[in-house]
Amino acid sequence: MILKASQRSHGAQLTAHLLNERDNDLVEVHEVSGFLSNDVAGAFAEIEAVSKGTRCQQPLFSMSLSPPPNERASVKDFEEAANRAEAALKLQGQPRVMVFHEKDGRCHAHCVWSRIDTQQMKAINMAHYKHKLTELSRELYLDHGWRMPNGLIDRSQRNPLNFTLEEWQQAKRLGQSPKAIKAALKESWANNPTVKGFTQALERQGYYLAKGDRRGYVAVDWQGEVYSLTRWLNVKTNDLKTKLGERDQLPSVKDTTQRINAKLTDSVHKHLAALQQQYQPRIDHLTQERKHLAKQHQAERAEQKQRQQQRWEQDSQRRQQRFAKGMKGLWHRFTGKHRDTIQRNEQEALAALQRDQQERDELIFAQLQERQAVQHEINQIDQQQQADTQQFKEQLYRQINETQQHSVKDAFDQVDQRHQERQQQLQTGDRGFGLER
Repeated sequence: MILKASQRSHGAQLTAHLLNERDNDLVEVHEVSGFLSNDVAGAFAEIEAVSKGTRCQQPLFSMSLSPPPNERASVKDFEEAANRAEAALKLQGQPRVMVFHEKDGRCHAHCVWSRIDTQQMKAINMAHYKHKLTELSRELYLDHGWRMPNGLIDRSQRNPLNFTLEEWQQAKRLGQSPKAIKAALKESWANNPTVKGFTQALERQGYYLAKGDRRGYVAVDWQGEVYSLTRWLNVKTNDLKTKLGERDQLPSVKDTTQRINAKLTDSVHKHLAALQQQYQPRIDHLTQERKHLAKQHQAERAEQKQRQQQRWEQDSQRRQQRFAKGMKGLWHRFTGKHRDTIQRNEQEALAALQRDQQERDELIFAQLQERQAVQHEINQIDQQQQADTQQFKEQLYRQINETQQHSVKDAFDQVDQRHQERQQQLQTGDRGFGLER
C-alpha cells in the first residue's frame, strides 16, 4: 500500500478536497474520532482553533493510502495501515479523520491527524516521516504478499525517463536521390515560364524559392536543405534573374525556413488532431458507461444499507425480548441468567456488525471490479492512441532536421498536456456520486 503524506494548514480547502463528490465516483466519511464535532469541517476547525495556542503553522497531517490497482484491500486493511502509520509517526491517541474515495474501479483512503498535543500545547515533530512511511509501505506490501513496485525496491528506477544516451540520439534523415532532386527542379523550371508558375510548381514538390544568404537564387526543401539553382539547373545567374526578377525581392533562406517550419507544424497539428478524433468517440462511450455504473452502484449501496438497517432493528428487538419482566426478571437477575442473556446479546450483536461489514466489503469489491473492467478498456484505448502518436513522432523525426524537430516540439508537448489532462479527467470523472459504505 503506497503511503504519501504532508503537513499542511487550510482545513477548509482540505475539507473540500476530501468531500469532493464531483471528482469521485463514491465518497464516504468513515471515521471522525477524538473531536467534539462529528463532521469533517468541524473537526478541522477544532484543530486549527487549538493550534492558535501554539506556534504551529501546519497543524494538520494528511496521508493517502493507495493499495495496488488489482489487489483487494478491505476496510480493516486500511484501518490497520493507518494504525501502523500512526504508531510509526508517534501520533497515537491524536484525533483523526478517515475518508474513503472510489474512482476508476479503485478505492483509496485519506487519513488526517491533528499534530497538536493538547496536554503540552505544542505540535508533534514529524521528523523523517517520508522515510518512515516508505519503510512502512514496503512492510505492507510484504505482509499482504503484493508485488512490490520498482520504486519501493530501487529508488533509481523511479524516473521513467531513465534511458541511455544512445536511445535518445536522433535518427538520421532519410536521404533523397540527387537524380530525383535535379529532375524535380529542372521539370519545374522548364514547364513554367513565369516566376509565379515556377514557385507554385516547386512548392507542389516540396521546394520553396528563396534568395541565397550571400548571392544567387536557391530552393529550400521541406526538410530545410538549400539547393543552388545555378548548380542544380545548370542555368546562368542572368537567366535566373530574367525569369525570377531581382533576388532581393525573394524571401531569405531564414524567412523561408521559418515559413516551412510553420507549415510543418500546422500539418503535425492536423495529423495529431485526426489521431485524437479517431479514438475519442470510443473513450467518450466508455466514460459514459463508467458514470452509469457509478449511479447503479450508488443505488445498490443504498439498498444494502436499508436492508441491513431493517435487519439490525429486527434482531435488536428479538434480543430485547429475551429479557424477562416482573418477578421472573428479578429471579433471572438473582440467578445470573440476566447477565448470561446480556453476554449472549452482545456476542450476537458483534457478530452481526462483522457480518454486515463483510457484506459491504464484498459488494464494494464486486462493484470495483465492474468499474475496473471499464477503466481497463479506457486505458487500453488511451495507450494505443499514445503508441500511435509516438510512432508518428518517430517516423517524422527520422525525416526532419534538429531545427524542425524543435519547431514541432510544442505540437507534441500539447498532445502530452492534453493526454495528462485527459488522464486526470479519467481519474476523477466528470461527476461523482457520494455514498456511505
